[in-house]
Amino acid sequence: TFITTSQLALALREAGGVDIYASDASLMQMMEVAYEIRDTIGYIAGSEETEPLDAFGYPYFFKQISSDTYPTPLQAGIYATEAYALNCQAMSVPYTYSLIDAKMLADFSKLIDEWTAAAMASGEAAAIKKVRDNGQKFGNPDNKDLYAFIAAVNGVTASSNLRNKGRTLLRFMSEKLVKANRVSDKYRQARGVSIYLPDWKYDPAYDTLQFSKDGSWDEFIKWLAR
Repeated sequence: TFITTSQLALALREAGGVDIYASDASLMQMMEVAYEIRDTIGYIAGSEETEPLDAFGYPYFFKQISSDTYPTPLQAGIYATEAYALNCQAMSVPYTYSLIDAKMLADFSKLIDEWTAAAMASGEAAAIKKVRDNGQKFGNPDNKDLYAFIAAVNGVTASSNLRNKGRTLLRFMSEKLVKANRVSDKYRQARGVSIYLPDWKYDPAYDTLQFSKDGSWDEFIKWLAR
């Protein structure tokens, strides 16, 4: 069996929420997942990429957290991120793992909406498609690293408005949203959060997610497809 993204949010809400939600599962550190559970979580840790077996690094995590008498939720989340990286390094497997501040997601989603409006107003769909197709992908090619994508669009756009919106979004990600990010060389462009950005077919189930309902990212994807 499996749990859907909306069911995950329901389970956490019914449980009363937690200070840290750390995924030991593949492809979970997505904007859509984080936004769905944002109201019941303090910090969200997870991997943008698929996970190898025994990836989380529980021995490293418990060793770090047991040496800290009163770790804050933020510090515990950082320990989880470091433990994942240390364990994958010991296994010599590529990895991504990051920690984001759920309290920042409401403001972050507004900045994304401002960026998508500027992108669609630019009329540069062809150039943005090329950036999309060449972006940092993961085990599911529909997932792209958001920071790398926005930065690459900034490098090709002729729109000063789009470029300024992109700079604001990137600065917010690096300074406020992402609190820790550990990656191997293979994923050096990955900066902590992936997002749904399919090269080809749009999945209509995406429309049921709260991020899609509240924002305009789905409209941006459809605009690119047209």
